[in-house]
Amino acid sequence: MNPLASGLQVEGLQVQSFLYRDGDRLVYRAADPALDATFELLEYAPDAPLGRRDEAGGVRARPGQEDVFAAGRRKFLDEARLAGRLDHPALPRVVRVFETGGSVYQLRPWRDDAPLAVRVRRGHSPDPDAVRAALLEAAEGLQRLHDANLLHGAVTPDALRLDAQGQPRLTSLGESAGHGFADESNGMDWRAPEQLDDEGATTGPWTDAWGLAATLFTWLTGQAPPPARQRLDTIEAGGEDPFDRSVLDRFGGLGDALERGLRLDPRSRPASMDDWRDALERVDWRLRMARESGDDGPVERRPWLPVAIAVLVTGLMLAGGWFLFSDREAPLEEWLEDVDLGGERDRGPRVTAPTSEEQARWEAALDADTLLGYRGFLEDFPTSIYATQAQVQIDILDERAWESLSGEDTRSAYSDYLDQFPTGLHQAEAHRRIDAIDAEAARRERERVERERRDNLAWAEARAARSVTSMERYIEAWPAGLHIEEAQRIRRELLDRGNDDQAFEAALSLDTREAFQAYIDAFPRGEHVTAALTAIERLTLAPGKPFRDCPVCPEMRVMPVGAFRQGASDEDPLVLEQERPRRLVNISRPFAAGIYEVTFGQWDACVEAGGCSHRPPDNGWGRGDRPVMMVSWNDAQEYVAWLSERTGQVYRLPSESEWEYFARADTTGPWQGGSPAAVCLVGNVAGAETGFDWQHEDCEDPVPVGTVPVGAFRPNKAGLFDVIGNVAEWTADCMNLSYLDAPTDGSAWSRGICSSHMTRGGSWVTGSRDIRLSSRFNLKNGDRNDFTGFRVVREIDE
Repeated sequence: MNPLASGLQVEGLQVQSFLYRDGDRLVYRAADPALDATFELLEYAPDAPLGRRDEAGGVRARPGQEDVFAAGRRKFLDEARLAGRLDHPALPRVVRVFETGGSVYQLRPWRDDAPLAVRVRRGHSPDPDAVRAALLEAAEGLQRLHDANLLHGAVTPDALRLDAQGQPRLTSLGESAGHGFADESNGMDWRAPEQLDDEGATTGPWTDAWGLAATLFTWLTGQAPPPARQRLDTIEAGGEDPFDRSVLDRFGGLGDALERGLRLDPRSRPASMDDWRDALERVDWRLRMARESGDDGPVERRPWLPVAIAVLVTGLMLAGGWFLFSDREAPLEEWLEDVDLGGERDRGPRVTAPTSEEQARWEAALDADTLLGYRGFLEDFPTSIYATQAQVQIDILDERAWESLSGEDTRSAYSDYLDQFPTGLHQAEAHRRIDAIDAEAARRERERVERERRDNLAWAEARAARSVTSMERYIEAWPAGLHIEEAQRIRRELLDRGNDDQAFEAALSLDTREAFQAYIDAFPRGEHVTAALTAIERLTLAPGKPFRDCPVCPEMRVMPVGAFRQGASDEDPLVLEQERPRRLVNISRPFAAGIYEVTFGQWDACVEAGGCSHRPPDNGWGRGDRPVMMVSWNDAQEYVAWLSERTGQVYRLPSESEWEYFARADTTGPWQGGSPAAVCLVGNVAGAETGFDWQHEDCEDPVPVGTVPVGAFRPNKAGLFDVIGNVAEWTADCMNLSYLDAPTDGSAWSRGICSSHMTRGGSWVTGSRDIRLSSRFNLKNGDRNDFTGFRVVREIDE
């Protein structure tokens, strides 16, 4: 997927340049002109086969990939929201998230950093202290992620970025960003052993410890550690683990920490990032104490250092246990005198053992691990053997406070630091940054005052002219000005005066509800609002209202919503099994039904327009306004499709439920009009004069054989003609021989024998049993005869 072009505007931000692709997101450098600030902008833009960029620059899913695309989009949005809550310098920080053009965007503070992999490729040899600092900072950030019950699972040299000061930052909150685990071209694979387990070994914080240790091992040594798969396969084959731990020996506690993170057994790795950091800091502190009490030369240059460190650390652990679990009060330095570090040193004067009160206060200060505790101890025991250690702990707290508060980069944060550490390690830098923030605030205030002065001057000129041109000039020059809303309002009023009549004339020419509503929306106080409301009322399809969508379209009447009992009751002496069981049907949406059956004239218009392929004969009875006959169910589908295309509305055949609903029109018995004799007033049926065995003896049919023009008989209560007699009417329901499991929401029954469909209402050739309101017939979809036609319905937008 192509990136956005430089200079493009996205929600008030200007894209300056495309930086790189990071899995399913594109990363840009963007500017906010209003703030005069630079940001990092991330766009959710998965490449083929999931996503594509449309002509307008938006991001869309490719056909068939909508669900996967939407899931990734939700994951990207969830990550942004989570990053907004996880405030740590080593984790991505999101200051804004927004959706536009089908995609989601994250706005992050600008950081001039690069992937650690770039430094490795360029062969940069890092200072071990820089690697140690990166480990502590990144581990703390990952702990924040783990505290939120999340696992990153993809810490690699590509996923970890460093700025010029060595500050680490993970580019995402997990493997969703698509950072590669493996690069088979050079044998690199960053997955932990449990991530290779097909049987689903448990992953956890120890998995991220592996990824971070492998990443920093690569930076520290210039080469990646052997992949977990290679190590496991070699050991399983009886060979020795190819991981050479000796390359880490010269890095002291840092090397021990990385070796621990790269152990194959997850149980041997750090159980949490906090445990890992604490262990590394404790080892570093002990080594520092050993260096300060010994030779001033660099400890790491001595060939006996690994042995000395091992002896020292073991001794310190035993000494710590001695202090905590024994009654002996001899100081640690006295024990250290007996440790041989492999060379001569000046031990200096012996130190006096601490008093019991001094010892208790020191242990309490260690347990509390607070600035107040260490300072109180130094104040009361300035010459204690623990004074140096107390100052070390104060310096550690100083560093932690600075890292946390300087990350906020606000005046209040630096002031908080100075309140805690008025003479701290970073007090000079804190004062410098406060001065810089104050100077920047003063500069912005001057710019704001000057901007308001010029804004007010421009507005005074525009208001004095009070013309469309002057308002547009102000709006263009000051899009976020103090008076922008007033300028837009006056501009609209000035334009409205000339556009009111023109807009209403346009609505009259279209003569649609939408056109008149658009006029009212544009001119709520216009001259023609009353006339527009009257027109909307005229065009609103209320229940009972007749209408016609085109000159050759059937005339329709809107049917209201309601409920009725469909089918025949068991008390009906003529009931058939296919009319049962009787059940309650709910018509929840209004629709319009044809007032008349579709006529020959309307059908012939469809044929002439090319919408209908069959021209049926009329048996010599006449065409025009007689109901069309000799049309199959398939023919009727051509007609409703043509009608829908011509009008832009949805026309179709009625469902059986809809047909019986408008045919009954509140009649609950079997007969239209309430009795067998009343049927003779509303329908052309086979009466007594026909001599048919099935004749309806209550009627004297004026036309024994054949159809009559539509509307020749009385309408039913719904205002519809010929729902009984004349021609039977096709419906949308497949053939079923009863109502068992039939829909009860008014929809058509699309299951059953769908090579045949149901007809309703009887015809000129049917008698008593088949002209009841509950009677049902079925015909094959292709059948054409002179006693079957149809009536249409139209859907109504609510």
